[in-house]
Amino acid sequence: MIKVKEAVAEARNAAKDFFDNNPLVDLQLEEVEYDETTNTWMITLGFNVEDMSPVHGIGAAFSNQKYIRKYKLFKVNGETGKVMSMKIRKI
Repeated sequence: MIKVKEAVAEARNAAKDFFDNNPLVDLQLEEVEYDETTNTWMITLGFNVEDMSPVHGIGAAFSNQKYIRKYKLFKVNGETGKVMSMKIRKI
Protein backbone atom coordinates (compact mmCIF):
# COMPACT_ATOMS: atom_id res chain seq x y z
CA MET A 1 0.00 0.00 0.00
CA ILE A 2 1.28 3.48 -0.85
CA LYS A 3 1.70 6.10 1.87
CA VAL A 4 -0.30 9.33 1.98
CA LYS A 5 2.68 11.44 0.84
CA GLU A 6 3.05 9.24 -2.24
CA ALA A 7 -0.65 9.61 -3.06
CA VAL A 8 -0.41 13.39 -2.71
CA ALA A 9 2.68 13.47 -4.94
CA GLU A 10 0.85 11.45 -7.61
CA ALA A 11 -2.14 13.82 -7.47
CA ARG A 12 0.16 16.88 -7.74
CA ASN A 13 1.99 15.35 -10.71
CA ALA A 14 -1.32 14.58 -12.42
CA ALA A 15 -2.58 18.13 -11.85
CA LYS A 16 0.59 19.61 -13.32
CA ASP A 17 0.37 17.21 -16.28
CA PHE A 18 -3.33 17.83 -16.95
CA PHE A 19 -2.97 21.62 -16.79
CA ASP A 20 0.44 21.91 -18.44
CA ASN A 21 -0.62 24.87 -20.59
CA ASN A 22 -1.97 26.81 -17.59
CA PRO A 23 0.44 27.41 -14.72
CA LEU A 24 -1.08 26.37 -11.40
CA VAL A 25 -0.60 29.33 -9.09
CA ASP A 26 -0.37 28.53 -5.38
CA LEU A 27 -0.98 24.77 -5.77
CA GLN A 28 -1.69 23.42 -2.27
CA LEU A 29 -2.93 20.31 -0.56
CA GLU A 30 -6.40 20.98 0.87
CA GLU A 31 -7.80 17.61 2.02
CA VAL A 32 -6.82 13.95 2.28
CA GLU A 33 -9.09 11.00 2.95
CA TYR A 34 -8.47 7.26 2.77
CA ASP A 35 -11.33 4.91 1.90
CA GLU A 36 -10.63 1.43 3.30
CA THR A 37 -13.50 -0.22 1.42
CA THR A 38 -12.12 0.76 -2.01
CA ASN A 39 -8.43 1.13 -1.03
CA THR A 40 -8.29 4.62 -2.52
CA TRP A 41 -6.93 7.97 -1.45
CA MET A 42 -9.13 11.00 -2.08
CA ILE A 43 -6.82 14.01 -2.50
CA THR A 44 -8.18 17.55 -2.86
CA LEU A 45 -5.80 20.11 -4.35
CA GLY A 46 -6.50 23.82 -4.60
CA PHE A 47 -4.94 26.37 -6.93
CA ASN A 48 -5.57 29.85 -8.26
CA VAL A 49 -6.57 30.62 -11.83
CA GLU A 50 -6.89 33.97 -13.50
CA ASP A 51 -10.39 35.41 -13.10
CA MET A 52 -11.69 35.87 -16.64
CA SER A 53 -15.25 36.73 -15.64
CA PRO A 54 -16.58 40.21 -16.41
CA VAL A 55 -16.68 42.49 -13.39
CA HIS A 56 -19.77 44.61 -12.85
CA GLY A 57 -20.60 47.50 -10.56
CA ILE A 58 -18.92 50.64 -9.32
CA GLY A 59 -16.56 48.71 -7.04
CA ALA A 60 -15.03 46.90 -10.01
CA ALA A 61 -12.66 49.75 -10.79
CA PHE A 62 -11.19 49.45 -7.29
CA SER A 63 -10.97 45.67 -7.18
CA ASN A 64 -7.55 44.12 -7.71
CA GLN A 65 -8.70 40.48 -7.47
CA LYS A 66 -7.02 38.73 -10.37
CA TYR A 67 -7.45 35.11 -9.31
CA ILE A 68 -10.16 32.75 -8.13
CA ARG A 69 -9.58 29.54 -6.17
CA LYS A 70 -10.37 26.21 -7.85
CA TYR A 71 -10.42 22.79 -6.22
CA LYS A 72 -9.92 19.37 -7.81
CA LEU A 73 -10.53 15.99 -6.20
CA PHE A 74 -8.16 13.20 -7.25
CA LYS A 75 -8.90 9.54 -6.62
CA VAL A 76 -5.64 7.60 -6.26
CA ASN A 77 -5.39 3.80 -6.14
CA GLY A 78 -3.99 2.84 -2.73
CA GLU A 79 -2.10 -0.14 -4.07
CA THR A 80 -0.57 1.14 -7.32
CA GLY A 81 -0.55 4.91 -6.81
CA LYS A 82 -2.26 5.39 -10.17
CA VAL A 83 -4.57 8.40 -10.46
CA MET A 84 -7.97 6.93 -11.29
CA SER A 85 -10.01 10.11 -11.66
CA MET A 86 -10.12 13.86 -11.25
CA LYS A 87 -13.32 15.76 -10.46
CA ILE A 88 -14.37 19.28 -9.67
CA ARG A 89 -14.51 19.65 -5.90
CA LYS A 90 -17.48 21.82 -4.93
CA ILE A 91 -17.01 23.98 -1.85
